[in-house]
Amino acid sequence: MTHWAPFFLLTMTGAAVLAAPANAARATDPLAGYYGNTMICAGGQTGNDLCHLWLERDGTMVNIDPSGIHKGHYTRGPKRRDGKVPICLFYDTSDMVIPAEAMAPPPGMAGKPPPPMPKGGVICTIRNFRSTCTIHESEEGLDPAQRERLHMTIAARFHTGMCYPLPAAQPGKSWYEEDDPMPSQNGIDKVFLVKGHR
Repeated sequence: MTHWAPFFLLTMTGAAVLAAPANAARATDPLAGYYGNTMICAGGQTGNDLCHLWLERDGTMVNIDPSGIHKGHYTRGPKRRDGKVPICLFYDTSDMVIPAEAMAPPPGMAGKPPPPMPKGGVICTIRNFRSTCTIHESEEGLDPAQRERLHMTIAARFHTGMCYPLPAAQPGKSWYEEDDPMPSQNGIDKVFLVKGHR
């Protein structure tokens, strides 16, 4: 038994030393409360259910929004002065999975030509882990690349990346996020963090 004691003590001590940094990293990770849970975002003005976001510790994510269920990954930037952590979401594809019934023409519109595409839209850019989105009423003065971005679908926009700031939070917390890059809803989201995947 005396021959095994030093090895046993060394093993237990080594395990404790290795476990301590891992536990400390989890305790200090501002996003730890999001892993395995669901962040629900709603319009700050209308309250419309806009997204159910699942973030995982390994950098993968799933976002459920009105255009479908999207898998992808996220990157995270350095913590900001206000304590929030910016994350940038990237969908794996730009596909939109919309139920067939949602594509049916409105009552009275069957057989009629579709309405013309809007001339304006939103262009979003990323810089330093921050998305900035601006409204353009028309294509006037835009180069070809900007015109393409102007008419992107939601899924295509997230495929190229969209960034949002997240505060440290635990399930049960709700808050208003006034730093939403999208100009709709006056750039305000109502956010809920709930336990588990929903």
